[in-house]
Amino acid sequence: MTLTSTRILAAAMVAAWTALPALAQDAAHDDSAPAGSAAGADAAAEPDTAPDTAPDTAEDAATDAEADAPADGDAALDAGPGAAAAELPDTLEIETFTDWELRCDTESRGCFMYQLASDSSGNPVSELTLVQLPAGEEAVAGVTAITPLGTLLNEGLVMQVDQGQARQYPYNWCTRSGCFVRFGLTQAEVNAMKAGRVARMRLLSASAPDQPVILEVSLSGFTAAYEALGKKTGGN
Repeated sequence: MTLTSTRILAAAMVAAWTALPALAQDAAHDDSAPAGSAAGADAAAEPDTAPDTAPDTAEDAATDAEADAPADGDAALDAGPGAAAAELPDTLEIETFTDWELRCDTESRGCFMYQLASDSSGNPVSELTLVQLPAGEEAVAGVTAITPLGTLLNEGLVMQVDQGQARQYPYNWCTRSGCFVRFGLTQAEVNAMKAGRVARMRLLSASAPDQPVILEVSLSGFTAAYEALGKKTGGN
């Protein structure tokens, strides 16, 4: 189960989030998953319930959902993993903070944090981006995760920071490039990531639903990247 593309445009991701503050606010209240146990990655995030409104697989959803996705959704992904560095736009400036990147588009002046999450075999599976949101909402940051076609959608995406509470998020839409999950982070959740070591993401493949895919997103460099993002954008 691998991601088919790894190019994200800063303007597209930032515009999508700033245009949807209500979505970020609602997502910040998602408590549908229980606290995770201390048993490790496979225990990270076994929620009691999963949303049942999504199609079963990404392939089932891609055609219909593509028509409903924001107009800039397709711009988020359009190159293969091997070509990621070469295919990035000339206007994109990248700063590295240990395991996180701060990416800024010199034309739109939009910035976001970025990490590519791989499985235990080193295969790229999910892209993760984070932007800081305007003041005044409960959600201070917005996250977009992109997973491959072949993802079992009705189980949602589950994320857990260290041994903290596991939270479940529904998929928002799919295109032919992948499936998108967007959710907001409260200040407390951002603080947990700043203090944490790893965020574990759990998703299921439609071809092997009994074998959860656990991705570890390193939080090394998260604080420095987040603070640099705030200075660039005047955010939190």
